[in-house]
Amino acid sequence: MKRSPLRPGRHRVGRRAAERREAGGKLAVGRASLSRDGLAALRFMLVQRADSRCERCGRMTILELHHAVPRSHGGADAWQNCVMLCRPCHGLVDAPYMKGRLMVWPNHTGEFKFDLVEAPDKAAYQIGHYKLMSSCWGGRAATSVEAAALAELR
Repeated sequence: MKRSPLRPGRHRVGRRAAERREAGGKLAVGRASLSRDGLAALRFMLVQRADSRCERCGRMTILELHHAVPRSHGGADAWQNCVMLCRPCHGLVDAPYMKGRLMVWPNHTGEFKFDLVEAPDKAAYQIGHYKLMSSCWGGRAATSVEAAALAELR
């Protein structure tokens, strides 16, 4: 089946977002979002919060930014929603439930609860038929100096 060409006056999806990013603006509209420079500054502050260690297991290695509430589901680029994880821990976030999946729960202060759960499938997990393999807390609330610096990023 042949695709129809764009009608005059129509734009491809993402054109305005690309123009906004090229101008140095926010990465998204409709949720708390940062520019590229703001996101880099947030990352730097989160690495300092984590003391350059994974906030779940404590390994000192390359860290990856993880949004507890995904950006696609309205999650913000914010101190209270982002956590720094090592690659193995970050890989567990999307792992199959049968092998053990890492669930990250934000406390909305900058603290996070990490639950490693095992279940036959997602449906079993959702109705409460799962085994809790481990649970721990990580992160911390922002200090007044950090809160002021974060407010400037917006």
